[in-house]
Amino acid sequence: MNNRLPPAWSKHIKPGPAPKAKVPIVKPLASPQKGNAQSRTQADDALLKQAYAFQQAKRLDEAQDLCLRVLARTPNHPLALYILGTVYLGYDDERALRYFARAVGEEPKNPYYHLSLGEAYVKVSEYSPAIRHMQYALELQPGLIEALCALGRTYTAFDKPDMALPLYEKALKINRDHPKVRAGLAGALSGLGRMDEAADYLKEAIDRRIGVPAAYNDLVQTRKFTEEPEELQSILRELGNPKLGSEAAQQLHLAAGKVLNDLKRYNEAFDHFNRAKQAAGYKFDIDLYRRWIDSMIDTFTPDFLATRAGYGNPSEVPVFVVGMPRSGTTLTEQICASHPDVHGAGE
Repeated sequence: MNNRLPPAWSKHIKPGPAPKAKVPIVKPLASPQKGNAQSRTQADDALLKQAYAFQQAKRLDEAQDLCLRVLARTPNHPLALYILGTVYLGYDDERALRYFARAVGEEPKNPYYHLSLGEAYVKVSEYSPAIRHMQYALELQPGLIEALCALGRTYTAFDKPDMALPLYEKALKINRDHPKVRAGLAGALSGLGRMDEAADYLKEAIDRRIGVPAAYNDLVQTRKFTEEPEELQSILRELGNPKLGSEAAQQLHLAAGKVLNDLKRYNEAFDHFNRAKQAAGYKFDIDLYRRWIDSMIDTFTPDFLATRAGYGNPSEVPVFVVGMPRSGTTLTEQICASHPDVHGAGE
């Protein structure tokens, strides 16, 4: 297996049970004859091919175990490190980032490794290094659509949609049918307030049957509905497809819910939002939640608070709560204002 990762390997696995972060107990491998590097390489490649298959099947513990077996006899094998990074991405992003960084250190000219390292940095909201690694991936392979789209998404998230736009336009020239290009282009246009143009690209994606569920979900975000649009019936027809996957169902239910919510048909909207959550497969761990609540109760005891009764500052100088949108600043003000000596002045 070539260590230059093919595009199919650069996709991250979908959410499933998180792998256990421990070194597995495995049966010893039959060691290749001493000095036979070619045999060892072939054995490593076979194990990593199987690890990739396990990864795609969401059998993450088994994928992790095989990668660790390879690393036990071939320390710092770049592809083993890379696959471990994809296994942890979305579950333990810091650990994923470390694995990707090690893979880059071992094979610094692999664009896919730089791309995935950049995406891991995005996960932990470190946009500057994310952009740097994605840009370098494009220096190594200028036509890498995955990198163009990833960098475009990062610029859009970083509130720089104007810089994302030319990246998506370049990607569109390379492959007009790539599922992420039109959606990303529409997102950048929406960020620039060009909603009609964004809607046109999404409608084109739907007409060409490219990423239809996500395109519908993005399309309904481009406007507020005061009367039922024809798209609602189209979305409901898509939901009637018996072969619809869970991710597609989630996107379509979210789209239907948004339209119905705009129309003030709240019961129907809530039903679709609820089905979207069910399709996502998220499960609530009541035991974990109870342990968290118990730890809060154990920590913030009356004695704990009594010893801190003199804390605070009597100054009447105004305090400004500053933060990014949706970061909890309003909630912070409300919590502070609940104290009898604090007045919340509003936004």
